[in-house]
Amino acid sequence: FSPTLLEKLPQPVIAAVDGMAWGMGSEIAQGCDFRICTTRASFSQPEINLGIIPGGGGSQRLPRIVGKAKAMQIIMTGSPITAEEAYKWGLANEVVAPEELDRAVQKLTKKITEKSPLMIRWAKECVNLVLDHDLLPGIDKELTQFCKTFNTYDSKEGTAAFLEKRKPKFIGK
Repeated sequence: FSPTLLEKLPQPVIAAVDGMAWGMGSEIAQGCDFRICTTRASFSQPEINLGIIPGGGGSQRLPRIVGKAKAMQIIMTGSPITAEEAYKWGLANEVVAPEELDRAVQKLTKKITEKSPLMIRWAKECVNLVLDHDLLPGIDKELTQFCKTFNTYDSKEGTAAFLEKRKPKFIGK
């Protein structure tokens, strides 16, 4: 299993972390679009303690998520970080009490599924370009996709709903 498969899915992927996300577990979470964790969660790349390095993309994804200095600290010390540190460093989107995890994931899922599925897919594609492209080609791709949005049903529906002060009814076209 590769975290890259999660990145390539057209729909957003939410990691719900309630415990130790260490090694490949951390790398799988990094491959998700969102990470919601509980107060008892921790993240680590402990491979260095075994005389190896991350093998699931952690050395590439982690610096993009938390920055080079924090990634170096996580990878080169092999020490875990708490959920609160993960949140402060940008690795976690939200930290909740263990009993609130399912509700937090459902709340985020609901917010996302209320949007145009087509625009969600296009937005994910554009954001993920940061992993594969330099800034200017990524901006060019974003602009191309942005221009395409105006030829979609969902764009017209979203604008009409805004002007009519109602919830849009997106159909993904």
